[in-house]
Order: sequence, then structure tokens, then C-alpha cells
Amino acid sequence: ERAAGDGGGVLVVVDGVFSMEGDLAPIPQIADLCASHGARLLVDEAHGAGVLGHRGAGAAELLGVEDRADLRVGTFSKSLAACGGFVAGPADVIDFLRVQSRAYLFTASAVPAAVGATLAALRILRSDEGPGLLSAVLDNAWALRDGLEELGFCVVQPQQVSGPHAQLDAPGVRDGTIVTPIIPVVVGDDWKAVLLWRALFDAGVFVNTALHPAVPPGGALLRTSVMATHDATTIGRALEIFAAVKQDFEAEHGPLPGPGEH
Repeated sequence: ERAAGDGGGVLVVVDGVFSMEGDLAPIPQIADLCASHGARLLVDEAHGAGVLGHRGAGAAELLGVEDRADLRVGTFSKSLAACGGFVAGPADVIDFLRVQSRAYLFTASAVPAAVGATLAALRILRSDEGPGLLSAVLDNAWALRDGLEELGFCVVQPQQVSGPHAQLDAPGVRDGTIVTPIIPVVVGDDWKAVLLWRALFDAGVFVNTALHPAVPPGGALLRTSVMATHDATTIGRALEIFAAVKQDFEAEHGPLPGPGEH
């Protein structure tokens, strides 16, 4: 209504993969909603690019809606292991942003070394090595998620890969579902999450804490993530440490949420 009153347009902005729990946005349904209301769609692929889809192009590729996202943005600092970011879209929109985006106008040029590292990572992703890396990182995600659940932790459930053009044969898709490299362990209480983080750190496993307001009140979690270069031995050792820490932690601080309690 506001857009209609001032001659502007509507831009719907959504994460392809949500950063705290690694869950997928229902982009096909959001694209349908945008189409029915004449809105444009921007998908943030920060956590999907380099991970999801046959080409590693992100959640929009995996869900078969690349051609329905008007703009896609992302970062070079995650799967590509560099720094910087990108905006991809129609040439006229990109030209407009070059002269109208305040964040861009007075920003220094990208560091050449970071640009070179990003290009090298993209070339690897597009090479014959790419599909193996995509499969490896998602296989590791499945192994960690399933292992943590077997140990009695509350973890994210696999996400449904749905949509008329979804890539059900893409790397990491199992029985129409997928998990991303972000595997949260739900703790609930903020202080318990901090104590559990410290216990794991002291035992040799590094994870991130996510506390309110990054998550809803009472929804504190430990955010684990995996890489393609982790191997079965590394994942197995991490799970052994999680098991040992869980036993000692619950004896002192009480039970942690179990599977399905989130």
C-alpha cells in the first residue's frame, strides 16, 4: 500500500539458508507470492552459495527458482574462504546500484589478494573437483547431524527439497531432504549454552554460541558447522567428545533437550 502511494516498488528480501539453524526458506512459495503482488524478490545466498545445487549456486538453484529471483546477493567469506561480497541481477539494476548505493559509493576497492582467492575458489567449484567437494561437505553435514541426534542431542531436522523444478538429484539430497553445513544443537537456556560451549572448547571442539537476541528467548543453541575437508575420523572424534562432554555436563547441570524437543 505504501509503495502504491509513492510510486515505488516492493522488494521482498529473504535468506536462502537461515544462518542460525541452517533451514531453507520456502523460496518457490515466496516467489509465487511476489508474482501475485507484483513484487521483486531478492535472495541472500550467503550460506547457500558454494554448497547447494548441482553447480553450488545456492538455495535458489537447489529449489529450481534461479530464474524467479530478481536479485541474488552473497558473501565470499564463507564457502569461498575469502572476503567481500556480490550482488547479481539485471544489468540496469546493477548500474543503478553503482551510483545510488550509499554503502558502495564510498567503499574502497576490493583487496586484489581477496579477489584472486575468490576467483581461484570459484574456478575450483566449477572444475571437475567441484561436485566432489559439494558432496563431501553435505555428506559431512549428514554424518554430524545424524551422529548428534543418536547421542541424544536436539538438532535440526532434514529440510524438504520441494518445488516443481527442485533438484532432487543434487549433491546431498537424500529421499527428497537435505541438511546444510550449519548444524545447531539446541540448548535452550543462555547460561547453559555458554557453559556447554566452554566444556566442548576445553575438550577440543570449537562451536559458536547463539544467544538471545540472535535467537528467540529460551532458544539458545550451539551452532556447529562442517567443511568439505573434514574427514570421517574428524567427525567421529568430534562426536566422541560431544558424547563425553554431554555425560559430564548433564550430571552437573541437568538434562539437555533431546531429539524432537525444539
